[in-house]
Amino acid sequence: MTLSVGMTVLVCAGTFAGGLVDSMAGGGGLITLPVYFLTGLPAHTALGTNKISANCGALISSLRYAKNGCVPWRAALPGMAASVLGALLGARLVLLVSDRVLEYLLLVLLPVIAFVVLRDKNMDAPSGPRSRGRMAALIALIFLVGLYDGFYGPGAGTFYLLLLVKLGRFDTRSASGAMKWINLGSGLGSLVVFFLSGNALIWLGLLAGATSVAGSYVGTGLVIRSGAKAVRPVILLVLAILFIKVAAGLF
Repeated sequence: MTLSVGMTVLVCAGTFAGGLVDSMAGGGGLITLPVYFLTGLPAHTALGTNKISANCGALISSLRYAKNGCVPWRAALPGMAASVLGALLGARLVLLVSDRVLEYLLLVLLPVIAFVVLRDKNMDAPSGPRSRGRMAALIALIFLVGLYDGFYGPGAGTFYLLLLVKLGRFDTRSASGAMKWINLGSGLGSLVVFFLSGNALIWLGLLAGATSVAGSYVGTGLVIRSGAKAVRPVILLVLAILFIKVAAGLF
């Protein structure tokens, strides 16, 4: 499948913005996936292609967080394993759903996800002790978010981040570092399923992946220097456009 030059540029601009936002506080999929849908790609192909570009950006920011000592590996590694398993299951489930049904789900999920993700951006919770029970609950919830990431995805990184801060009691930089590795795990897990099922436009995913890497590099630097910030107006604008597009196509 080919896209016009204008649509290709739109995807690359969207993935740069998504990589920037995602590396800072998660939620980059709230920008990138709607942009892929705006190109007219089938729902499953849009999901699979988005995973390619998102994983490119996630890998770069994950490595940069690790290089700067911002990753608590005792939480990141088991969390990553849980997110991979959850994403494998979630991606298998979404392939059983038709494009039409998935569009109806999007119509319901988009405003709910936007509300949940944008409602709580307080990343200033103090760190504290982490009991075994608390950490077990954290890993279990990460598995569920991984399942969601494989099934749909936008906002998963922010859900991971909120769990790591609120339940795991990690500071912003440590939580962001762990979040990127955990999010990379669920991204790779779901990508395997989409790739093997032929639901990924590889050339577009790799091209957009390059701009996602650029955005992630810039965003990661901002977090390391000054903490996480969200780009809410951009996310809300893109969500509103997608909501109108999906609604117009269904009714």
